[in-house]
Amino acid sequence: MLVYYTKRREVLRERLRNYLSRTGENISPKKILWKGRPVNKRDIYIVVMESFINPLLLNVKYEGDPLFPGIRKYLIDGSRFSHVISPVYGGGTAQAEFEILTGVPAFGMIDSIEFNALEGYRIESFINELRKYGYYAYATIGTKSWYYNSQKAYRSVGFDEVSFLDRNSYFRKRKGDHFIFDGDLFKANIRLVREKLLKKKPFVDYILTMYGHLPYYRNTELRPDVVKAIDAPDSINRIANQFYYRTKSLEWFINSIIKFDPASIILVVADHIPPVLENGIKYNLKNWNINIALFVIDGKPVDISGKHYYEIPWCLWDILREKHNSLCRRRVSERNLRNLYILLMGEGMGYLKLKRNLVY
Repeated sequence: MLVYYTKRREVLRERLRNYLSRTGENISPKKILWKGRPVNKRDIYIVVMESFINPLLLNVKYEGDPLFPGIRKYLIDGSRFSHVISPVYGGGTAQAEFEILTGVPAFGMIDSIEFNALEGYRIESFINELRKYGYYAYATIGTKSWYYNSQKAYRSVGFDEVSFLDRNSYFRKRKGDHFIFDGDLFKANIRLVREKLLKKKPFVDYILTMYGHLPYYRNTELRPDVVKAIDAPDSINRIANQFYYRTKSLEWFINSIIKFDPASIILVVADHIPPVLENGIKYNLKNWNINIALFVIDGKPVDISGKHYYEIPWCLWDILREKHNSLCRRRVSERNLRNLYILLMGEGMGYLKLKRNLVY
């Protein structure tokens, strides 16, 4: 096994060297993506939810409403989510994470999963840029620590602390649940924020959930059926009922944040939609990579529809700079994005010596 990983590392580094030979030497994330500095250091909450699909976007009718009614106050015009573009469909969570946490597309040029190539060396990511201005970055991960090389990857991205399902002292999976329920993770996280993170302001509170993963299991003793999918596979019925309880938990989570941190920025986004578009089940959006999101600022929803995941950190940065009139309007060329990608991968793999002042 050691021989395999050593050989694989050599292959990835050779691939990196080939790209670096064609990359501009003076490319700078600071000059291209992170211009200026934060003026208003709001706390930032980012939640990436496993397979978080809106069942109302499927060609299925329901008895009962899969959407918990209380969440509507955080929807655009009380009726719709933002629709944003993930790099993946049906799997590959780490690709969505890479884009949200770095502000750079997951091109898959060095490895099909960028996280798998990172070796723990700091990169010039969105999270690390925040840390340069005093932010504390905490990650709560609802999976075990061996997924997608995540221990090294989160270190490269810039988190100060990471709590995994199998390596933490503050949250646990409830007996009878296959994956930890979103609501249980949110409640534990709110306690963490109150007891720890509020003392470290400003901060980034990042959460990755696992509850919506295939086979969409639900503890029906704790969360009984409230919705019925008519003439649809059982998987759709499971997803619809999960969605009701997930949006109910989300409403509680966002309400709680706004009560004690009203000026915060809250982003909730799916990693990808689940692989259910088969056997006659169709998606009402034109692209399977389009996912739902909530973006809440000062307790009010903001529409970020049409943005790719890697563009969302640009939006966050503009808000911190109080550049609301130019929110997310920047344009970065494909060439610059690819060069930035190669730079970050070179840093994360330890191949490039960092020349800029990152906080370690």
